[in-house]
Amino acid sequence: MGDAIRKRDEILEVVYWMRGEGLREAVRPSELRPLVGLEETEARTEMDALVDAGLLEKADRGDAVAYRLTEVGEREAGRRFVESFSEMLGQGHGTACAPGCECESPGEPADDCPTHGKHAHGHSG
Repeated sequence: MGDAIRKRDEILEVVYWMRGEGLREAVRPSELRPLVGLEETEARTEMDALVDAGLLEKADRGDAVAYRLTEVGEREAGRRFVESFSEMLGQGHGTACAPGCECESPGEPADDCPTHGKHAHGHSG
C-alpha cells in the first residue's frame, strides 16, 4: 500500500508541475514514464485510482485519454509538491503559488496558505 501511495503522490506532483510550467494541462499515462518510471499500463491504473479518489479527471487530448487535476486535486498536488520540494522552492513569499492564491494578496504574508499549507512559502512566525 505504501508503494501505491508513493506512486500516486509522484503522479500528482508531476501533473501539477507540468501544468504549472505550461507543458501540459492534461497528461497521458505514457508521458509519465521518464519522470516517474512507470510503464503506461501501471501509470493508467494509478491515474484511474486518483480519478476514483476525486483528485484527477479524464480529459480527451485528441487521440488518447489524458488526465488533469480536479480542483481538489490541484490543492492536494500543490501541497504535496511544496512538501517534497520545499528546500528547493521556498526562499521567498509566493514561490510555487498558483495565480490568485490567497497568500499572494497584498499586505502581510499569510502564515497558513490555504492552498499549500502552513509556512509553505518560507514564512516565519
